[in-house]
Amino acid sequence: MSSVSAAIKLANRGLAVFPLARGTKNAILASDWATTGASSDAWEVFDKFQGGSFNIGVRATGLVILDVDCKGTDGFAALAGFPSLPDTFAVRTPSGGRHFYFDAHGERIGQRDLAPGINVRATNGYVVGPGSEVGGKLYEVENDAAIAPLPAWLAEHLKSAPSKEAHAGEALGELDTEIATESAIAWLESNAAPIAVSGQCGNNTSYYVACRVMDRGISPESCLDLMLTHWNDRCDPPWEDEDLSAIVESAARNRQAAIGRDNPASGFEPAALPEFPVEPALEYAREIQLDEIIAAQANAIIKGLVAPGDNGTMYGVSGGGKSFVALDMAFHIAHGVDWYGHKVKRAPVLYCALEGVSGFRKRVVAITREMGDPGDYFARLKIPVTLAKNSAGMAGAKMIAAQAKLLCARVGAPHCVIVIDTKARATAGDDENSAADMSAYIEHRVGYIIQQTGAFVLTVHHENKNGGIRGSTVQPAADDLILHVAEGRVIAQKVKDGEEGPLFDFRLQQMKLGVDVDGVPVTTCVVEKSAPAQGEEKKPRPKEEIKPVKVLREAYARALALQPAGAFTDRTGSAVGAVQQNAVREEFFALYGGTLTAVRRAWDRAFEKAPGDIKVDVFAGSKMIWIEAANWD
Repeated sequence: MSSVSAAIKLANRGLAVFPLARGTKNAILASDWATTGASSDAWEVFDKFQGGSFNIGVRATGLVILDVDCKGTDGFAALAGFPSLPDTFAVRTPSGGRHFYFDAHGERIGQRDLAPGINVRATNGYVVGPGSEVGGKLYEVENDAAIAPLPAWLAEHLKSAPSKEAHAGEALGELDTEIATESAIAWLESNAAPIAVSGQCGNNTSYYVACRVMDRGISPESCLDLMLTHWNDRCDPPWEDEDLSAIVESAARNRQAAIGRDNPASGFEPAALPEFPVEPALEYAREIQLDEIIAAQANAIIKGLVAPGDNGTMYGVSGGGKSFVALDMAFHIAHGVDWYGHKVKRAPVLYCALEGVSGFRKRVVAITREMGDPGDYFARLKIPVTLAKNSAGMAGAKMIAAQAKLLCARVGAPHCVIVIDTKARATAGDDENSAADMSAYIEHRVGYIIQQTGAFVLTVHHENKNGGIRGSTVQPAADDLILHVAEGRVIAQKVKDGEEGPLFDFRLQQMKLGVDVDGVPVTTCVVEKSAPAQGEEKKPRPKEEIKPVKVLREAYARALALQPAGAFTDRTGSAVGAVQQNAVREEFFALYGGTLTAVRRAWDRAFEKAPGDIKVDVFAGSKMIWIEAANWD
């Protein structure tokens, strides 16, 4: 059964589900899984799970799920000491344990251990659902019964759990001070800190260690770093970064006491730091050498467009060919072949095709047939990853960086190109209209990858209804390169230290790859540069104008239509179609949309980028705007 079918089947039971990375328990692909990121609506679940292979997370809020383990401590032996459980929906785990599901009747019951080897998953918790796979083994439904009401004895037992302190989860005093960090490191490296051992309640041990580190006045973020550096290597086996991150997050969210309750710095005033000489960190104009600049330019991957360490966006409407163009660029780089008039320096390419993988693989076969095999200079990342702002996103960034380094080492290249296709899939669960979420993508995901590899990272994204890049303006502001794929044309809208404007026209040429067993052709497309029709010279198209200039033209046309013909003339008495600037401005503000500040900036930018046919001058004592008629189509 596919993951989407298994997820819909759970949703039809009324269970709220969300995607996990395939083969994992903790790599969550929905940052808001505890609230809106999990769904029991079959259509929403289809949208979340279609197009890929995932594990399934089941949100436990509103339920009580007994997680009975049989590794190390025998949870079944402990369960035999309690009253018998009613017949209910049950799942067998890959290790031979069980998940018993109960309806909590809307009660918010906290998570705790019922007994050694029996964990309780409830409010703000989750379990891995049937249809998932870990270590090559499946989670399978063992008892396909209805979910039973929570037994009264179990409800009373769980409600008797100790309540949190008044300041649970809050921070007391300053965190991550030098003395607190030294105290935490000393404890983590000592025999007093227990070690997590597989099959011996390793999760519980790690949870306890995380709580004790945070007790000393360490923030959850620093806690993870300290545990990875000073404790994790001694565990048997060591935790994967993303798994330990999930445990630390759980400890911070569910801890019973305030963070920093045993802070060794509490009650002490910080001493004044001694003054120290500042090392010079200045570069003077006379020290900047042209030879160094020329040498750096020689490292460009695509001259005038793509350089190591930069980041860019290629965007366009769905079905407009942007992914085909991105793959075409990637293959030209992998072959070291000039890209439509731009010189290319050969570099390896790591392509992260995060959606439509079957279609992408057909395109690779087609372009390989067209251009030849690039050898080890081109590779697709086979593992589905996320670059969302959660811990799984950090794990995804680390995975991409590690694979890019491996690819570079394989061909002996100093840097590579990484394509992330698409941003919507890479940041699933984040809000693409949120400046904070998209800043996290740029700074902590793409920025991390570039810092680790020195690569050029290209993000493939969608176009909004106004023809711009969809979502927050954070990414285009941070981009070194923006390529717009629109109506069979590739336009460089933003180029760091380079020339903007149209690059080339293209069309998608269908290619037949073969025939399936039913006799149906297997087809895809490759990018083909457009050429003039026979006997016809292709007229050069003008440089694509930015949105403010386009809106200015429309505003001028509207204002012109509202005034009498020939209302304003030049000194010779000839009508020139001049319109009062204030009238154009009113139409511009009405058309552009957005905040007043944004529209004012757009108005100014329209005149900064206006071509020569847009004129501004004073007529009859008024500031006028007109557009030369010879330039109208």
